[in-house]
Amino acid sequence: MAGYVVAEAMKRAGIDPAEVEDVVIGSGLPEGATGNNIGRTAALRAGCPVTVSGGTVSRFCASGLDAIAAASKRVIVDNADVVVGGGVESISMVQNYINTEFYTEEWLLRHTPDVYMPMLYTADNVAKKYNVSRESQDEYALQSQQRTAEGQKAGRFDKEIVQLPSWKFNQDKDTGKVTEEHVNLKHDEGNRADTTLEGLSSLKGAVPGIKDTSVRCLPCRNFSSSMASRSMTSDCGSSTRRSRFKPCTAATRWAFPTTVSTSTAARFRSATRTG
Repeated sequence: MAGYVVAEAMKRAGIDPAEVEDVVIGSGLPEGATGNNIGRTAALRAGCPVTVSGGTVSRFCASGLDAIAAASKRVIVDNADVVVGGGVESISMVQNYINTEFYTEEWLLRHTPDVYMPMLYTADNVAKKYNVSRESQDEYALQSQQRTAEGQKAGRFDKEIVQLPSWKFNQDKDTGKVTEEHVNLKHDEGNRADTTLEGLSSLKGAVPGIKDTSVRCLPCRNFSSSMASRSMTSDCGSSTRRSRFKPCTAATRWAFPTTVSTSTAARFRSATRTG
């Protein structure tokens, strides 16, 4: 999947795979299907020659962004001509089979046990710390669902998505029989256009063991057959090379939160220029 998207990014940028100096891919859980240095394997799967290096970075939810930052620094600091940066994640193929052997460390458990805190508990802490009410979360969630549905209908995301041929397995609930269907993934499937404020307000708390939580999760009606992967190319170098491409974004600096679930939007806006 990552290789498929990297190949398309190079194609859209008009770059010969042999021109790429490095491929940096971020992954929150770089193990299993996304392990074995997926930055390197994605480069090879995308058609890059074996002379192109590849690396993987992990900063959980910020992994893809961190990879793009690393790719940009390779261009800015190391004077690399062409670098690919992006991210890939698969919950169904990795998180459900995560290796928990020796997952915790004794000293950390005694001194900073929060480092192992699941995201739902972190979300609950952030909501309480910043007084984010249940009502405001529901309103924001509804707005997000509506905007996504409107954007999909208007085709605003079409240029960001690479259509991916895949196979879908359907299981009959009564007989258990599994049939295979060839599909062409064209858009994200996680959003629910029929979401209502009343429906959101009826959801129960999503944090196990905490009754007064305002954090809720949408129930999954069906498994999404789409997975996430994003890639972009960074280019710099000689005046001839710079004239080949029209920059769409200039990265000046990067910032990451100290606590997961806290927004970096304001910092990110101040660190980038678009045009």
